Amino acid sequence: MRPAGDEATTVRAGSPGSHLSPDGIEDWIVEAIGLVKTYAAGEGEPNVPALRGVDFRVRRGEMVAIMGPSGCGKTTLLNCLAGIDAIDGGDVLINGTSLSRMDDATLTRYRATSMGFVFQSFNLLPVLTAVENVEFPLLLTGAPPAEARQRARDALRDVDLSDREAHRPSRLSGGQQQRVAVARAIVASPAIVWADEPTGNLDSVSAGQLMGLLRELNRTRGQTFLVVTHAREVGLQCDRIVHMKDGLILNEEITGALGPDSSASTVAVRHSGSGI
Repeated sequence: MRPAGDEATTVRAGSPGSHLSPDGIEDWIVEAIGLVKTYAAGEGEPNVPALRGVDFRVRRGEMVAIMGPSGCGKTTLLNCLAGIDAIDGGDVLINGTSLSRMDDATLTRYRATSMGFVFQSFNLLPVLTAVENVEFPLLLTGAPPAEARQRARDALRDVDLSDREAHRPSRLSGGQQQRVAVARAIVASPAIVWADEPTGNLDSVSAGQLMGLLRELNRTRGQTFLVVTHAREVGLQCDRIVHMKDGLILNEEITGALGPDSSASTVAVRHSGSGI
């Protein structure tokens, strides 16, 4: 598999890896508008603001990292964007659809069919084989078993694990388990994959291989990824890094991940009304 960021890539509007729609208009797949999230503290204690009016956008086919110190709000932002946590103000649009206008059942189904998730702890079911773990979300949404099995095998092939489809998680290395989790995340061809510290439980070699895999899936499938990470080397594999602190977006850094002709640069962002 080609190392991430080893060459510049030219893409056409509407093709995998393009950030433009077929008519050449910039194509936003995620739009957050004035997001506010506050956690209630103990009795007599002031509430804790986790997100303070965050504006944020992700282009279709983009790979974006969110970085910042512990407690800065990056995982809270991911959870709010994915509709896992309710927001106290603002709105989130995925593919132009407002999550706040969905009831719980509709939102749950939308997450199952239009979003993929990769977690630090893998979250594989230990009694299921690799292929059974990958096909499981398809079966939950009503896919025919034969179709679900074939799509799961195709996803495992895309993460180079066809020869491990009959193995249970206990017989896989940490890196292999996370690749199974990635296959599960992409099996439904979601609009976006949310990855929360995907390399957090991996050694440096496995982490590098995993990020190379995500980069390859981004390039070949046009898969959009949003990655929360503490590791700068992980962020540098993405198209840009969004830096957060105290529930605010401070700046964004355009990386050289698209090729040697791309140079890293940092763009300051206002604390309020800052569209990224």
